[in-house]
Amino acid sequence: MSSNLFQLITSLRYDPLLIEAPFNQSAAHSLRGSPFLPLVLHRDRLLQAAGAFGWDDAAEALEADSGLQRLRDVCEDAVRDRSGPQRLRILLSESGELLGSAYPTDPRPFDLTVASTFNPSAPDSDETPYTGPIISVYIDTESTPQSMFTSYKTTSREHYTAARTRAEIAPDSRAEEVLLWNERGEITEGSIRNVAFWRDGGWVTPSAEGGCLAGVMRRWLIESERVREGRVLREEVVIGEWVLLSNGVEGCSLGKVFR
Repeated sequence: MSSNLFQLITSLRYDPLLIEAPFNQSAAHSLRGSPFLPLVLHRDRLLQAAGAFGWDDAAEALEADSGLQRLRDVCEDAVRDRSGPQRLRILLSESGELLGSAYPTDPRPFDLTVASTFNPSAPDSDETPYTGPIISVYIDTESTPQSMFTSYKTTSREHYTAARTRAEIAPDSRAEEVLLWNERGEITEGSIRNVAFWRDGGWVTPSAEGGCLAGVMRRWLIESERVREGRVLREEVVIGEWVLLSNGVEGCSLGKVFR
């Protein structure tokens, strides 16, 4: 596919509460006091994708401290309403052009990672520390073959749209999620979130080798030892089990498999 037909993309959260959130500031590195979730990791994901596609100019635009500051400037310019949380959409072209847009998004708990501390096997597992809505999760009825466009986030998202259509999820719904699986029957991710399942005493997220997007919150969870990588087969997923969901706008959420 010609690179003119797609751009690299990352989506992140702006929220004044993130300036005081310890987990976010620990990931902000040189950008202390950042209201973005977490900006350095979004820069890293764009850099990694640019390298994978061989986009040298795009990679050069984001390298070093100047590239990180450039990304922050684009994010700052995109946020017009600073009174509440916003969902930012950042596009990176092959030539290195960065474009940002912002849209209102729902408020979330102060600690956006608290859902990852939930232990579904505990005796009191009916009482979760997570106060957000429980997302309805469905297993896709068809496989999504592994490709560059499942491993890296781009504007070429037809495979996610197809999975959501098969699951009868409305295009703008955030209350439902569909689990994608590759040609080997391995669960990879959701249509707009990374996923993890409770296995052998901890949360297990599908390995990047299976073709999932290496999301920023997924990376944070792995590096913080909240989740570990592993292999989860479609046939192993049980109706009624809990799913840990994550992305760069919502942080962490909990879902349950309904079908």
